[in-house]
Amino acid sequence: MPVQLVAQNLNNTSAGKSPRPGAPSPIFFMLRIPLTNGKFASVNDSDFGVLHRYRWSAEKIGRTWYAVRRENGKKVYMHRQIMGFPPKPFEVHHDDHDGLNNRRRNLLVATKGQQAANAFKKVPVTGYRGVAKNHKRFAAKIRVGCKWKYIGTFNTPEEAALAYDQAAINQWGRFAAPNFPEEKG
Repeated sequence: MPVQLVAQNLNNTSAGKSPRPGAPSPIFFMLRIPLTNGKFASVNDSDFGVLHRYRWSAEKIGRTWYAVRRENGKKVYMHRQIMGFPPKPFEVHHDDHDGLNNRRRNLLVATKGQQAANAFKKVPVTGYRGVAKNHKRFAAKIRVGCKWKYIGTFNTPEEAALAYDQAAINQWGRFAAPNFPEEKG
């Protein structure tokens, strides 16, 4: 399967915004390395030179696909190789939850706690993470470590969700998984 070169307009991605209104959008190039199962892994051109020498496979773990290869009978994940194989207990986190998006701006070295802060979780009945119905109002709370921290009670679930988002961003920064990602900034 041939390698793909893809031009991408940053205005069409969640990360990109024009530097000023009416300014042309920056365009960057990414390379896509073919994997098994008809999948591709996106990488920076600076990493392509090393990565394309290996035969990579697509492996699904849970609901996420990852690029993996075998070396001496052991699995080597592409995202860990790109980040220089961080030592345990550190892991490599995909900011957008796409395990095949291995561009450096999407990868972060993280602890298990930081990873858990941005994990997919069951959303409560209210439809918002960290928000529960409390009689006729809505309570916001956040779990920090093994303890729940009460944020406050609000008139609408949206107000409670925004309060949760602010607390999550204060607690976990870039690793937070807010209800309103556009507010993450």
